Amino acid sequence: MVLGFGGLWGRRAVAVACAATLLALLAATPARAAQGGESHAADAATIRASDALLAALRQWERAPDAARMSLLVQRAAQRREQLVALVQKNPRLAAARLLPAALASRLPAPAAAFVERAFSVEGRVYAHVADDFATGISRADFKLQPAAGGTELALHLADAAGSNRDLRSWAGKQVSLTATQLADQLLILDRKQVRVLDTATTSGRVETMSMAAAQPVIQGVQNTLAILVNFTDKAMSCTPA
Repeated sequence: MVLGFGGLWGRRAVAVACAATLLALLAATPARAAQGGESHAADAATIRASDALLAALRQWERAPDAARMSLLVQRAAQRREQLVALVQKNPRLAAARLLPAALASRLPAPAAAFVERAFSVEGRVYAHVADDFATGISRADFKLQPAAGGTELALHLADAAGSNRDLRSWAGKQVSLTATQLADQLLILDRKQVRVLDTATTSGRVETMSMAAAQPVIQGVQNTLAILVNFTDKAMSCTPA
């Protein structure tokens, strides 16, 4: 097929227009672009760490000696570090980088201790709010305090059908959930695996969840600005009625 000059120019004009539009969008949202760049960098690091873990596993399976075991555990620990960073930046992308169950089952116990696993727990959800007054950015992190005690676990929602509105609706409530645990991080793959418990009774009844945003339990320092105005420096008089 032969294109005329007009057709070729038209395609070039469309390409230039699309490129200009893309540049304008990127310029208009620098923070979002930077965040996306951080997610892609963390994702690339996670993929490299996963590949290194798989290579170490193959070496150990061919000749299971102490040196290869040590390397395998080291690679598993490095992958966990990278995956945790990705979970914190982009939970949905991190969900796509989880190890398949068939592959995770091949890992010996010392290395498997660093790999994500299914985890069920009951506890209370809290919202931790951090305000950056210099940039005008407010960030809410959600944590779960297990009912059995122990360290707080950070909550992340990876369900494409969910949003922070779900996390806010759970804040301040007792919940029972099944998620993927990685160190002190909980990755919720399916929001339907979270049940809000009615703490008013001991029967364990499940209440109907509303998608309306609930008032979260706020923790942390909240700064308040107060202005005191003194008018005593101006003489005042009253005129009889």
